[in-house]
Amino acid sequence: MKKVLSIVLALIMAATLAVVLTGCGGGGIVGLWADGDGGYFEFNADGTGAEFNTRINVTHDFTWETEEGLLMIFWDGEHVPEIGVYTVSRNTLSMREPGEDYGQELTRVRSRSEATTNADDDADEEEEIAELLAGRWENALDAFEFRADGTGIYDDFFDEHALTWSVEGNRMTMTLGGETEEISFSVTETQLVLGDLGTFERAVYSEEVHPLIGIWEGDGATLEIRANGAMELHVERHGVTLAFSWVAENGTLTRITSSGLSTEMEYSISGNQLTISEGGSNFDGTFERAD
Repeated sequence: MKKVLSIVLALIMAATLAVVLTGCGGGGIVGLWADGDGGYFEFNADGTGAEFNTRINVTHDFTWETEEGLLMIFWDGEHVPEIGVYTVSRNTLSMREPGEDYGQELTRVRSRSEATTNADDDADEEEEIAELLAGRWENALDAFEFRADGTGIYDDFFDEHALTWSVEGNRMTMTLGGETEEISFSVTETQLVLGDLGTFERAVYSEEVHPLIGIWEGDGATLEIRANGAMELHVERHGVTLAFSWVAENGTLTRITSSGLSTEMEYSISGNQLTISEGGSNFDGTFERAD
């Protein structure tokens, strides 16, 4: 982030400007400014300040001064400032390197609590989107399977290829076959548009394909396995509900937490009975079909 104000001329200009500076000035710059990507600059009236990022929890302290449209930032422990040109227009702070036409624009926010709230809202929204993406998506040509742990599969209906993925805003970063690509996307409960890769429909499993799908009741617990890849275990004796996503193959049922932790469980179905074996967990035992 320090590169925001880094310039080639810093050492040259600092030698001449340090002589004439007598105070902070720059009253219009005082306040908290956001870059829209989790980064913030805070300029205090006493000439102190901080640059921090709410997404990665990193803070850099500094002192600052201004002189005739130039902003000088002395990072903590450094005696030579980084220098940039700045302007303040209403609630927008523009900073750029001298001689450059473009730089960075920041928006004024009211307080650190607002910054933290905005960051939490962004994180919650991205988590909701990631949960919505989890599952298998198909069209006539190929398919993608995105798992909650950030791994997945690309299936061209001839072979399956491992991938990893993450999202930020409406951009997905996908690594497939050793190549990383950033793709714009939009997603609903039933449809996924992946940039130039096309439009995909959520694969909905039928009972004929997955006889696991349904509601199963056991000793003090109810297991609900849904066709959209979601699964919930209601434990009556503890009064809790545990939510997961799931995949099943060759007698193995894998449950996946929202944080990406996966656990494999052996299962078998005989008539209306589902038997799960994991070794002492709430899932262990025999369930009767209830739907």
